[in-house]
Amino acid sequence: MNNKATSAVGAKGYWQFMPSTAVLYGLKVKGKVDERTHQYKSTVAAAKYLRSLYDDLGDWLLVVAAYNSGPGYVYKAIKQSGSRDFWRLQSFLPKETRNHVKRFISIHYFFEGEGSEATATKAEWSKYQKDLVSFASVKTEITEPVRTTVVSNEQK
Repeated sequence: MNNKATSAVGAKGYWQFMPSTAVLYGLKVKGKVDERTHQYKSTVAAAKYLRSLYDDLGDWLLVVAAYNSGPGYVYKAIKQSGSRDFWRLQSFLPKETRNHVKRFISIHYFFEGEGSEATATKAEWSKYQKDLVSFASVKTEITEPVRTTVVSNEQK
């Protein structure tokens, strides 16, 4: 991961925050100070943003879409399609966002394997929703040290 990574549209840092969203979620983006590149602060802001999106949208696939394109595109797609089901409204989203959500599902499937909630078919999904833990119960603060591994593909 590169904390200095900047997209063509100005999203920056580990979590690819746009400046306005970063400020909205408590990060400083002014002059030489850009907390979008701060690992801890940007992660806390991202957790708050994801929680807010989930509180509004109530569906993780819509949250992933909104994080990628911005919530405005998702709300517009909901209105145009008349549905809050990603599979029904996806054609109203930008192609990049549709592909982003599908890559997210693929990566989740790779790490979690067959049968997890995010890899369930639409027909299977309703039985899982009843058992999911509310995202509201997830803390947005890191209170204990977290073990991490740095992986690099750079050749020495």
